[in-house]
Amino acid sequence: MTRAIKKSRGDIKRMALIEKSEALFAEHGIHNVSLRMIIEAAGSSDRNAVGYYFGSKNELLKEIYAHRAATIEQRRQQLLARVEEAGLGNEIMALLFVGYWPVFELKNRSGRHSHAGFLLSLQREGIEWVRANVEEMLTATGNVLEGRMLAALKVSREDLRWRTQIIQLMVLDGIQQIDQKVKKGLGKREANSLFFEILTMAAAMMESRQDDGLIEKLGEFID
Repeated sequence: MTRAIKKSRGDIKRMALIEKSEALFAEHGIHNVSLRMIIEAAGSSDRNAVGYYFGSKNELLKEIYAHRAATIEQRRQQLLARVEEAGLGNEIMALLFVGYWPVFELKNRSGRHSHAGFLLSLQREGIEWVRANVEEMLTATGNVLEGRMLAALKVSREDLRWRTQIIQLMVLDGIQQIDQKVKKGLGKREANSLFFEILTMAAAMMESRQDDGLIEKLGEFID
């Protein structure tokens, strides 16, 4: 019985470190958050709590991602099945919806999109290895979405991934902007409408084609 209680308390402390650090990383960025800030936010008196439960800050980053990734992947599979049933499996907007809605509907205890902010911080600060490390086991839906987009857009894989990186920055930052508006009183329906507006712009960017003639003319204005 005692052993079970100790394990339960340990799990609670571990989860507090994950959730509080995710919120801090979302707000301040990865490199601007110290272990001391995380421990204080989690209400721990153990100065080595992160080292004890995770080993290092890098391992904590992976745990935060893994903590959410399985839930997001499961939700993406559900949405992909419904999109396919509706005959929208090759629509770029629908594929982006499958990819990003699970991130948008995921909120922390304070109602904020801290995981979206965490992902944004990872990408902005060039720490994408965290995602690559965890997604080795969680690539089922990602591979399907990428394959569908390649077929629909008829672009190279390199080009698609470049576009995806740019769009991801826009979508994740847009979600953070929605949070700011919600703090000022924006309702749920309006927040959802803004999210779909962001997705509409993302789809347009994904499907855009370069106008070489126009670019050539604009290039004449460059010294």
